[in-house]
Amino acid sequence: MPSARISNLATHLLLKAIALKDKRLLTSIGYAA
Repeated sequence: MPSARISNLATHLLLKAIALKDKRLLTSIGYAA
C-alpha cells in the first residue's frame, strides 16, 4: 500500500514538472514570436 502511494506521488510530481516545463517552453516561444 505505501509503495503504491509513493509511486502515485512520484507520478504527480513528474506530471507537475512536465507541465511546468511546457509552460516555460510556451512562454519562451511566446517571447521569441
